[in-house]
Amino acid sequence: MKALIFPFQRGESLAPLRSLCPDFLFPLAGKPIVEHLLEQLVTAGIRDVTLLCDDRSEEVVHHFGNGERWGSQLAISAVRDQGGLQRMVRAALHGIQGGVVCLPANLAVSAEVSGFLAETVAAGDGAALCGGPGGALFAIAAATLREVAQDNNFETVEELLTAARLKGLFSAAAVPPPEAGLITDLNGFLQAQRDILEGRFPEYRISAAPAGAGLWIGDHTEIDPHVNLVAPVLIGSHCRITGSGQIGPNAVISSFCLVNNSDLICDSLVMSGTVTGPHTELNGMAARGKFLVNLRSGAAVTAPDAFILGDMAAATAETTGGTIGLLPAAVLLLVLLPLGLPLLALSMVVPGMIRAERCLGNRRMKNLTGEEPRLPFTLRQFSFGPLLLRRWPGLFAVLAGDLALVGARANRADEDDSSDGESLFGLDTARGLFHIWEVEGDLPESNEERLARENFHQVTRTFGADLSVLLKAAATFPRTG
Repeated sequence: MKALIFPFQRGESLAPLRSLCPDFLFPLAGKPIVEHLLEQLVTAGIRDVTLLCDDRSEEVVHHFGNGERWGSQLAISAVRDQGGLQRMVRAALHGIQGGVVCLPANLAVSAEVSGFLAETVAAGDGAALCGGPGGALFAIAAATLREVAQDNNFETVEELLTAARLKGLFSAAAVPPPEAGLITDLNGFLQAQRDILEGRFPEYRISAAPAGAGLWIGDHTEIDPHVNLVAPVLIGSHCRITGSGQIGPNAVISSFCLVNNSDLICDSLVMSGTVTGPHTELNGMAARGKFLVNLRSGAAVTAPDAFILGDMAAATAETTGGTIGLLPAAVLLLVLLPLGLPLLALSMVVPGMIRAERCLGNRRMKNLTGEEPRLPFTLRQFSFGPLLLRRWPGLFAVLAGDLALVGARANRADEDDSSDGESLFGLDTARGLFHIWEVEGDLPESNEERLARENFHQVTRTFGADLSVLLKAAATFPRTG
């Protein structure tokens, strides 16, 4: 059985949220609404899924990929112009036999949705379960839906459903109840977030670990003990919450956020990569970077000052150079000299003891075209021992300015130098000898997560944070990943 997830069925009331992210990435309970739907489909046994995306499909592809993380076979089709939806539906149904379940991307997961999916799978591929223009979901034979798509012109999902109803495919009695309805306006979006946090939609899977009644806190998140958490609150991974303000009730702070002594965040959503400044108050708001949407009035504004609201890319960060990297590197080089120097001498006569690799470093040189590509250098490291000893020869590269002490992985010289563009926050992350994710208990599941951890460390780095990485490296042996 196949699933189609259609573009939002909506008026213009959700338009302000599009300044924050594409429709298919609208977050709810810490992850996109569509991701919750995908999880429900896989749980029901429906793994062949196509997203018919009508807004910034490149970002959607970057987030979902091929669906492998969820155990699905995911295809993403871009609806770009007039007639695009009709063409995409026809293409998605080409060669498909059996049944097709169709869901709008702004559908709230509930017990009714879970029951509908279970009933659809149990009924078999030939099932003709129905919703309708007033309902949220339907499942019919692929051949029947293909016939409707071939014989009728439509620009929206509503027009497709109307055409199907005129063919007698839908029964009014099968329209799902309002509890399984759509998020069609900003108030509905805010209410859905409240419902999930307050436990009224247990079908939603919150990825952060429970930390008390109504509290969910992600991995590697630091919260000042003076911060007042008023349940329900969800805070994602790799966040830093400082000061003595209040978070909650009904607040969601996504992963990789900085909250710097903000006064109040309640009934609000702070999206990934956002920095909130001192004495900032968010009540009934959605924020991403410098963009702010009032979820009650629909007003969308750009914060005038990064002191109030900003993004990671604009945050001030110390990178290479300076005592934060050079002084500890010099100290480590001298402290480990009694071990490192004999090993270095021995490696000259014993093959395989030391590895040498040409990499792209932090230093740059302007060329005739005006670009400043990274200069290559030779990174040497021992092939055994804990990370701290293994990387000892690379300390010379830190002192030379080719590497930071802690930072991102240095590309090989024969690789495309494209990691700057892959950064989650758009940061030109410094290459480092040690990497934050290497010394943590869990390896990143994806390259995106690894980059995000490295960038977050760069933005929030302190002498103590780098020292912590070095101390952990002393007891850490390299792992794959």
